Amino acid sequence: VNPQLTIMISQFAGMKWAATANGVSNFLFQLASLLSPWFIGLVIDSTGIFDYVWWILAMGPVLSIFFVIGVREKSLI
Repeated sequence: VNPQLTIMISQFAGMKWAATANGVSNFLFQLASLLSPWFIGLVIDSTGIFDYVWWILAMGPVLSIFFVIGVREKSLI
């Protein structure tokens, strides 16, 4: 458990939805941990090179910017 991530999620989701937001966040991290090795192996076996996987992994943070732009911080009070 990452306490900084928990605090950040709680601040953005508000205290009412903090547990649900942390649960969804944890689920998504676990799902990515489960599927990433399979996906990477599939791409490397299909293409024979690691370049495509590297570009997909490099574009993840760039694409996540578009999801974060609309997030507004809620007051804890």
